[in-house]
Amino acid sequence: MISSRGDFERLEYLFNEATLVGAELDETARVAAVTLELLLLPEVGPWEGERRVQVKLLNVGRCVASLRRGAWNAFFARRIRFPPSELLEVVRSFGGGAIYGNQFFDQAWRDLRTIHWRYSFDVRLAGGSKAHSISLFQEGNVRHLDLIFWFEALELLFPDYSAASLDSLCEGNDRWWRAMRAGDPRVAASGIVALKA
Repeated sequence: MISSRGDFERLEYLFNEATLVGAELDETARVAAVTLELLLLPEVGPWEGERRVQVKLLNVGRCVASLRRGAWNAFFARRIRFPPSELLEVVRSFGGGAIYGNQFFDQAWRDLRTIHWRYSFDVRLAGGSKAHSISLFQEGNVRHLDLIFWFEALELLFPDYSAASLDSLCEGNDRWWRAMRAGDPRVAASGIVALKA
């Protein structure tokens, strides 16, 4: 299980520019699952392994979603209510957008100010933890989704539910970013390019 600030800092780098594939909340079990497709590269050749990782959030204490019709910073954007049971469907409706910013963990105080109580839902789970938080988002042409989970610890799993090694994932991600900066053709299709001096 992962619950230390040092590991969260590594995850923030790992998750930068990852694609948000899905998110679900099991209120009864106080568990949430966030599925991300990561930027990974091997030493040689193309990546042939699984790039999707499930971030399993344990002992979830609260979940806030804010789906709005408008840009992320449009104060008067209309809130769209939906129940937690439709969260996966709402996330998938954005078509898999990248998350970015390198500040995903323990920033709930900042992100709650941004959404100004314009919640689609706010679920508080008795007995759950608010020790840590993860903030995610999706952007569309006319919609924006902010999503915050509070939790105690997390696990990283592949789609077959086998454990994913944080060290191994970070190594593959570091290779991807080094390849991008070096102009490696293996990552050219990502659309991410290095800034030129």
